[in-house]
Amino acid sequence: MANQYELNVGVTPEPKSVEDLLQSNTPPASPLPALLIEDAYFFVEKGCNVIPVIGKKTTVQWAHLQKRRQTLDEINTYNWKLATGLSMILGINDIHSFDIDDVRDHTVLIDLLTKLGLPPDYEWVEKTGNGYQIFFACSHQYDITVISAEAVDGRFDHLELRWKNCYSVVPPSQHFDKISNAFDGKLYSWLNDPPRQRPATIPINIVLDAWKAFTKDDSKVVTRGDSGKPQVRDHSIPEIDEAIQKFDMRKFLHAQRIAFSEENDAQHQVRIQYEKGHNSLLWSDEKHCSNWMREGKGSGLIDTIALIVYGKYNLNELEPRDKVNVFEILSHFSGVKLEDPKPKIRKRHNTGELIWTDGNELFNEPDEIVECIVKGVLETESFNSIYGEPGAGKSMATLELCLKVVSEKNFQWLGKDIQKRGDVLYIRYEGGRRKFKERFKKMCRALNLSREEMKRFHSIENPPTLSVLEEEIRSKCELWKPVLIAVDSLYMSHEKEENSNTDMRELGKLLQEFMNTYGLCVLVIHHTNKHIGDKPLHLDNFRGASMGALCESLMELRRDGQDETKRIWKWTKLRNGEDEDMRCEGGYFEPATFFTQWTGGVDENEHLRGTMKKRKDFADYFEGAPGLQRSVLVERIMKADNLKSDSSSYTRIDKALERGILKLNTDTKLIELGGK
Repeated sequence: MANQYELNVGVTPEPKSVEDLLQSNTPPASPLPALLIEDAYFFVEKGCNVIPVIGKKTTVQWAHLQKRRQTLDEINTYNWKLATGLSMILGINDIHSFDIDDVRDHTVLIDLLTKLGLPPDYEWVEKTGNGYQIFFACSHQYDITVISAEAVDGRFDHLELRWKNCYSVVPPSQHFDKISNAFDGKLYSWLNDPPRQRPATIPINIVLDAWKAFTKDDSKVVTRGDSGKPQVRDHSIPEIDEAIQKFDMRKFLHAQRIAFSEENDAQHQVRIQYEKGHNSLLWSDEKHCSNWMREGKGSGLIDTIALIVYGKYNLNELEPRDKVNVFEILSHFSGVKLEDPKPKIRKRHNTGELIWTDGNELFNEPDEIVECIVKGVLETESFNSIYGEPGAGKSMATLELCLKVVSEKNFQWLGKDIQKRGDVLYIRYEGGRRKFKERFKKMCRALNLSREEMKRFHSIENPPTLSVLEEEIRSKCELWKPVLIAVDSLYMSHEKEENSNTDMRELGKLLQEFMNTYGLCVLVIHHTNKHIGDKPLHLDNFRGASMGALCESLMELRRDGQDETKRIWKWTKLRNGEDEDMRCEGGYFEPATFFTQWTGGVDENEHLRGTMKKRKDFADYFEGAPGLQRSVLVERIMKADNLKSDSSSYTRIDKALERGILKLNTDTKLIELGGK
């Protein structure tokens, strides 16, 4: 690549050590530690990883933060009293930046923002010493760290595309001048209002087009897919141009429930900018419809349409399912018939085609990326269940999970990190509206959810059975692209026979079809078998063996036998999990928020002591007989309580003998009722 060089780290040359910098160039007034921590919290909540710095030199190890999200607890462990500022690690959570150095003509900033499809008052623009840095999000896997190239004109010196495995100093840090090797008294600052939302998402083709337009880069920059082969841009479908020109923005906005006005009628702007060869109309301000699209309202569907309608976009970079959606929508709102681009995809879960794979082909298939809704226990494209006795708190725990998934903040659920966020469908069959609304409002306030975050939560009350609701669910999945569907509860969602394996398999296959078709996590609330109060938490407690067999993960939730305010839970099945994720854990419901407060691992046997049978319960087993052989008593307990294993019955008898509820007649060798 001409006139460019690869950097190994994302910082400019520095003094040899932090000590050298402190001895010779202590800043006159460092930002207050409390202010730095407050800003660090903000960045982490927006999906960034941050570290303290002195000048541009970090004071902590940060290699591990290139691969995983940071927690607020980690922020608190850093020595902020020593720091002169903080830096944002780039690449994590798809956040990158353009760095314009040594600017001589400040119009270049507006021109670059326009080329990137961003408004002139875009929030994530940082004023550096002699230039600017623009932060943005892009999910494309681009194999660079930092590249730099000379400016195409004399308005600035050079441009850097800072992609990953590097960091950039951000406000309110002190500015360190690399030439004089000293603090110059300036502060990094935001050019406009401080950021409030996550950086805007920009497609890779627009990023690279901007790079080419502003640098002396005469090489052909290509993006690479997972296969490593360059992807070819495709503008060879003439019907696309016709559909774009005839696209009815008014109808499209109405269908997305966006209030129409002359200001957001961008159709005439689309045509003008498209004819000028602009790649995107996403430059317009918040009054325009394109801002809705840039921010991803509608869970990506509107965003995808914006990229197609508002300029030339590489259709080959779209997911196959998204490409089908785009063609259908363009056809519907333009009247132009487009050929169905839906390819034949060979999937593991394909049910309509028999596929044989030889070992060589299987070995050379690329590894599948596993994404988790909840770390270690709930994956995307999986079918799962929370089960327990009535009153255990299954609905509250599930609602808590759903609201934390729609939030952009970093949360834990039952002691585990929430890793993937997005829209949620909550199909509610049980409970009254008043109680549900009370819970919902309390949780939203406690989580400090914004209006936009709450809009990602989509609930339906008292719906018909899932088989009747099927088409409605499919249409909403196409529209909102949810990452999670919660069904409360499975028992109320059908009119089938729960004791019939055939009926339960049919219901399970329907839920699995939603999972496979839309790549989402399905979570159903279910109940346990009867009489499990004094049994350990186990897979066998799940009611319906055929349904349980279809699930990737099962979690049993139970009240503490000794304390009604406490709960215990255990992942009794994790098809792809680790042993450490299957330990029994405990906590309690916080009355003010209904949140499940995790307290750590517990011994489930300790919690079961309060569930022992009383004397009157054992009296039913004897049916008037003065005494019974131990084996006969075991059989009666198993039959009465529908137990599959005799070990639990023997345990009950032994504990009852210890407590005097039962006694052993040494003469007859029969077990009799005791006096307690």
